[in-house]
Amino acid sequence: MGTDARPLNPTAASLLGFLHEGPMTGWDLLRRAQERIGSFWTLTQSQVYRELAAMAAAGLVEVGPPGPRDRKPHALTDAGREAFARWLDQDPGPDQIRIPLLLTIAFAEHLPAQRLAALVDAGMLTSVTASAFTGSFGRTVQRFAFELLRQGLVHDVASDAHDAVRRDPGLQAVLESAGLGPYAEHLADTTPQAILRGGAVPAGVVASRAGLRSRLFG
Repeated sequence: MGTDARPLNPTAASLLGFLHEGPMTGWDLLRRAQERIGSFWTLTQSQVYRELAAMAAAGLVEVGPPGPRDRKPHALTDAGREAFARWLDQDPGPDQIRIPLLLTIAFAEHLPAQRLAALVDAGMLTSVTASAFTGSFGRTVQRFAFELLRQGLVHDVASDAHDAVRRDPGLQAVLESAGLGPYAEHLADTTPQAILRGGAVPAGVVASRAGLRSRLFG
C-alpha cells in the first residue's frame, strides 16, 4: 500500500488530527468532529467514511480488525502524521461557509510555536480558556498553554463557565490558582475591553521562563 503526497483537503486533515488522540472508528470520528469543530465545520457520515477509505488506500491511516457492530478502528500512520503536519503549515485559505482558519486552530496543540506566531503576526488573536492553565484538560494542554504564554502568544483568557453553580464565571481566582495573578488584569480585563471597543489590541503578555518554570517543567 503506497503513500500519497498530494495536499489534504480540510475534512481529511481534521480526521487525521483527531486520530492523533488514538485509534477511532468512523463513528467515533464523526462524534468527535461534532463535539470539537461542529460549530464551524460540518461533516457528514458519508464524508467521514469516504475520506477514511481514501486515506487508507493512500497509506495515511491503517485499518484494524472489526469490533462491535462491525466498526473498524483506524490508526494514524507515520505518513499520516507527515501529511497532517504539511497541512498545518499551509495557508488555511479564504473563509467560505466553513472557516478554514478555525479548523487549523482547533488542532493548535499540534502546531509548532513558530507557525502559531506567524498567524498571530498576521493579525490573529489568541484566547485560551482558563481551565487550560489549571490542568483541567490534561497535562499536555496545560504545558502547551503555558508555553504559548511564555512566548507572548496569549492575548486574553476566557471563562469556562457553563453556569454559576458548576463552573464559577469568575477568572481572578482561577488565574491566581494557576500562578498567573500578575497577568490577570491584562488577560481578563485590559485586552478584552480593547477588543470590545474595536481599538488597538495590546500585545500578548510575555511571561518569564523563571516565573513559569514550575508550571511548565514541574
